Amino acid sequence: MSRIRLAIVILAACLASMACKTDPSSPSQTPNTTPGSTPTGPTISLDSASVQQTMHGWYVPFLGTVRDYLAFLPFVGATMDLAVNDLGLNRVVIEMTPGIENTSADCQFQYLNGSSGEGPFLQNCAYTPVNDNNDPNVANPNGFHFVLLDWQIDNLVLPMKQRVEARGEKLYFQVRYIDFRASAFEHNQNPAEYAELVLAVFQHIRSKYGFAPDGFDLINEPDLANGWSDPGMIGRLAAAAGRRLEAAGFRPDFSAPSTTNKGAAVPYFDGIVGQAGARDYIKELSWHCYADSGSGSAASIAARAVEFGVRTVQSECWTTGNTYQGLLQDLKNSRNAVWGMGPLNANNGYYSVSANGDIVLRDRAKYFRQYYKYVRAGARRITARSSSDALDPVAFINTDGRYVVVVRAAAAGSFTITNLPAGTYGIYSTTGPDASTVTAFDVTAPDQTVGASGQLTTSIQGTGVITVFAKTRPSNALASGSDTAASLQSPPSDGRGPAAPASLAADAARTTFVTADGVRLRLQWVDGDLRQPVDLALSSDQRVFVAERTRIVVVGDGTVLEPAGLTLVEAGDDGQEELQSLALDPQFDRNHFVYTMSTVGVEARTFRVSRYVELENRLVNRVVLLEGVPAEPDARASIRFAPDGALLAAFDRGGQGDADADAASYSGKVLRLNPDGTTPRDQTFGTPLFAGGFRSPRGLGWEPSSGVLWVADHDAQGELDLLDAGERGAGTVLARYRLPADLEPSSLAVYPAGIVPLLDDNVLVASDEGRELLRLTPDTRDRRQAPRAERLLAGELGGIRAVAVNLTGAIYIATERALGVLVPQP
Repeated sequence: MSRIRLAIVILAACLASMACKTDPSSPSQTPNTTPGSTPTGPTISLDSASVQQTMHGWYVPFLGTVRDYLAFLPFVGATMDLAVNDLGLNRVVIEMTPGIENTSADCQFQYLNGSSGEGPFLQNCAYTPVNDNNDPNVANPNGFHFVLLDWQIDNLVLPMKQRVEARGEKLYFQVRYIDFRASAFEHNQNPAEYAELVLAVFQHIRSKYGFAPDGFDLINEPDLANGWSDPGMIGRLAAAAGRRLEAAGFRPDFSAPSTTNKGAAVPYFDGIVGQAGARDYIKELSWHCYADSGSGSAASIAARAVEFGVRTVQSECWTTGNTYQGLLQDLKNSRNAVWGMGPLNANNGYYSVSANGDIVLRDRAKYFRQYYKYVRAGARRITARSSSDALDPVAFINTDGRYVVVVRAAAAGSFTITNLPAGTYGIYSTTGPDASTVTAFDVTAPDQTVGASGQLTTSIQGTGVITVFAKTRPSNALASGSDTAASLQSPPSDGRGPAAPASLAADAARTTFVTADGVRLRLQWVDGDLRQPVDLALSSDQRVFVAERTRIVVVGDGTVLEPAGLTLVEAGDDGQEELQSLALDPQFDRNHFVYTMSTVGVEARTFRVSRYVELENRLVNRVVLLEGVPAEPDARASIRFAPDGALLAAFDRGGQGDADADAASYSGKVLRLNPDGTTPRDQTFGTPLFAGGFRSPRGLGWEPSSGVLWVADHDAQGELDLLDAGERGAGTVLARYRLPADLEPSSLAVYPAGIVPLLDDNVLVASDEGRELLRLTPDTRDRRQAPRAERLLAGELGGIRAVAVNLTGAIYIATERALGVLVPQP
């Protein structure tokens, strides 16, 4: 089963970002800048192939003690203008307390109108709930009151939301549960009651405001809150609330554990996600900065982020010690995707707002602005290496390809940044003797034009932070320089060439994209929500079978049909069965067979291949064809049918480093099976082994014109393997192509021939982590040549989890929550 390496081709392409503008009111000063090709001083080298975390937001909290904001209200609009458009805030969290559940709203009104002080309010109202009734599954609407929560949304969230949306971005809106006092009725003692309260809050917000929270922080500071010290309990609450919200159509990102102690974050997190069902909903590992009792806390947090695919969030740090130096270290060592300073207007917050309406950005926040302003949601951090200890850089590529480099300088001096894309760059800096004091703020230098050398030389006038940001979008060229991978573009507007890259319009159903070679694709959305799909299968009667983690839904007549076609249930020692892939029998119209690949087990997970019969959109009569193949903790496997009717099943290495080379093991192999699970007679040596040497297979697809097999695999980096079926059922590798380092494959499909000639035999690689669809056009005459690459939908729709093509040439794409169709246009 040797793999014949005839080619290793590195496909590199530019990443994507958002448009950036300079501040016309900034003061100007001309430092020593030299755009020449010879580096001056120390160098900072950028490595776009070494991709780290994806940035998500710069946040600000709003407090449930709303009287703190009364004097600030006349100046909310002006402050929000600066906070959003100059500083760059794009994420907000508001507070909810257990006292929302109460038979009376009187205590909330009394605090709001000043007849009750803050102390009595916190002591007797905020943390003292009264159960709405004795049935947690049926809420009494008169038992929940949202006076203070609504005040936060009306007066603070909505003004910020309007301004973020006005600049073409989306405000990330989170609700945080806070419970610092014990009471006679505690939600944490009954997961169903906790879930009922959370659902009541979400339903109220959606009903009154027309939108729902994007995220939910399970409990604020459980290592300090009374009665919340058990992470297992928090995990059970997460599972209960997640299921209750999901059943009502809400799928927020859950954050946990938000401990005061950074060193406690990972132990709490492990205890939480160890509870059945909790892991499905936890999307963020969060903590506060007030202590760090751990050893190597940052490295542990970063490791969990990679292992579980979660964001890391420093969600509170209201201290004078919270400086840009801490932000820099969190970005680099804890892989932070979200970071914040403190309240909007407070001593340890972003702004000082006087009684006369003078709005002043505080000194520490002026340094944060160097990082916040041009690094937008979706930006990927890439590796930046400095030749001098006096310079500590971080670099990012926004979703439209614009680079941002932020450098902490220990002293004044010149330096050169290398490996920048060609284009025009703006430069500004803030300096001072320490991280809390500013001497010179927002000092701007003349724009620089970077040419083919990729070098930019500039200087900073003292200790502080300097930012270099792209003002023009770079061209997207392959690293080899032989091919061009143009971004998805709008049709030419004047006959002289393509217009600016297209972005999704408000009505995405009528959005048309044009590929680099002129193929017009119209994007349509299917009605109904999905729940983290993992694979798609298309039938000839235009139905779509969507495999999610624990269920299969059927899409017909443009909508997700209810109920689900299949729902997997937790079964004894097997634990929760989770789907990996599915396929329809080539004779589906006649036999209605649907095949699934799933994992079972708790500690020792294994793969299982099953066959069902579809009956009126429901899957019944399960038959297990194969089971017991070991699976990795982050299991990956795929099944597809070959043109000859054989069933191919690809498995990961199952935690065995040398399994892919062990002919006695199915791990790390592609098997060729009869549709009933037996071994075909023409298989070599009577074994179902078809090909080996795989690590984490993400997708299989046959090239129609030649019958060769494409396999998307992943280890430290993604790759595509091209296999020839050969004779007697043994596949050999014709070529192996490396994918861009930032593009972790999640699914693969091959476009059929004879429908759209320009798309014949094109390989479409979906990437959830990379947030795009990579189109590869192979040279079918010379497999040694790298396929032409084009990034489609880069950053437009979020992560793309699955891709499939039907017989009419329509391309189906599944995001985390929706199903879209790209229809080729005449």
